[in-house]
Order: sequence, then structure tokens, then C-alpha cells
Amino acid sequence: MIDDLLQAIKKQIRKWSSEFYSLDIYDLSCQNLFENTPYVQPLITRWTKCNSIFLKRVGFVLITRYPNG
Repeated sequence: MIDDLLQAIKKQIRKWSSEFYSLDIYDLSCQNLFENTPYVQPLITRWTKCNSIFLKRVGFVLITRYPNG
């Protein structure tokens, strides 16, 4: 992933996550970006309740990777 963590605002995360098309992209995004943002807890809450199977899976992946999840 090539992006500055400080530039990863909620709006960008929502936009990017809605455009992903494969699980490997979601997984890499979790490992390299989403889990390192200050928004990880709200993302977990939102995505684990989401209807999208991809986003729901990402929410659960973040739970396993987030130390306070």
C-alpha cells in the first residue's frame, strides 16, 4: 500500500473499501492501513454489521488483528 497514514481519513477509507473487488486487496488494506488508523474501532463496529460479505469479513479480520478489538 502506498499512502500516508495521516491522509487516511474516514471518507477515503469508506470510498476505497467500497471499490475493492478481491479479498487479497481487503486483506492487504487491513494489514497495512486500516488497522493503523485511529478509526479502526468504529470500522470494526460498522463492518461487522454490514450486509456486504466482503466488508463483514474485513470487520472480523480487523478484530483478530486489533489488540483492543
